[in-house]
Amino acid sequence: MRLSSIKFFCVNTINFLRYRRGGVFMDLVAVYVPKELWPRRGVWSGKIIDIKVGVGDKVSVGDPLVEIEIEKAVIVLESEYNGVVKEIYVKKGDIVGPGHKLLLIEVLK
Repeated sequence: MRLSSIKFFCVNTINFLRYRRGGVFMDLVAVYVPKELWPRRGVWSGKIIDIKVGVGDKVSVGDPLVEIEIEKAVIVLESEYNGVVKEIYVKKGDIVGPGHKLLLIEVLK
């Protein structure tokens, strides 16, 4: 049972990678589980209960990406970028913790 639902932007959890495609530089952004997502505890784990996007999907700022359940609370991680999902590293039911890599987004300019 979901007791609460919290929206959370993936602040300070991004790694950038710049690559060149046809003379144009593209940015890839890796999205991680924020370390400060559940500040009540230093060590915690959560369960991926839903992945809201698929590979190839376009995302905009504020779009939900992943839902994580932690101690009966549901945390919704939202996109900070406009882009296209390139890779997904987790699946429904996976157990994740702070700093766990979730997905890769190609940023659209």
